[in-house]
Amino acid sequence: YGDNTFMMFAHRYWEYLDSTDTVRRSSYNGALDMEFHKILPNFEAREHNGTFSDPEHLAMTNLMMRLTSMTQSLFIKWWGLRGPGGDEGVTQRIRERSPRITWNHQTFPALCLFRGADYFGRHYDLPQARTWKAWTEDVMRPALHTSKPICDCWGYQDITMQHTGYYAALIGRWDYFELNPLHDFLRLRLMLHDNLNAPVGN
Repeated sequence: YGDNTFMMFAHRYWEYLDSTDTVRRSSYNGALDMEFHKILPNFEAREHNGTFSDPEHLAMTNLMMRLTSMTQSLFIKWWGLRGPGGDEGVTQRIRERSPRITWNHQTFPALCLFRGADYFGRHYDLPQARTWKAWTEDVMRPALHTSKPICDCWGYQDITMQHTGYYAALIGRWDYFELNPLHDFLRLRLMLHDNLNAPVGN
């Protein structure tokens, strides 16, 4: 986005979040968990280039924190981690669960929460950011070793694999792009789709 366009989007988020008249979309805050991994990097890329005044920068930083907290709630929801004990309870439930193959409604909030954890960990040394990052590392680890996500309809399986590749790049796991699971997925993808990206048979 251009700087002015991004500022317009930011103000729209403020209006959306603070308006009592806004009809919430389903139970996940306007698909926030599908957008925040794009919003935060766009903010970070321009937060010191003069786009924002000092008051706007403070307001935007607080907005990013608010959106990260909302993403945390969506992460807990989609990964089935609700329960007692706060963050310690979530950590314990993650440790107790067996490794699982993911689907896109899990990788979306995991990727978004990782971006929030990375930003607030690097810039503000937020203790909770270390917890968030540990959560995402634990739940995303199996995705780095599979060629078949749970998603199995049109392009949704692509989304999950794209998120995994995005996550691998963010954590510096460049070897992921040389491993068999990703290559097996791509071979299957080529066999099942034509040159226009439509599944064979349609």
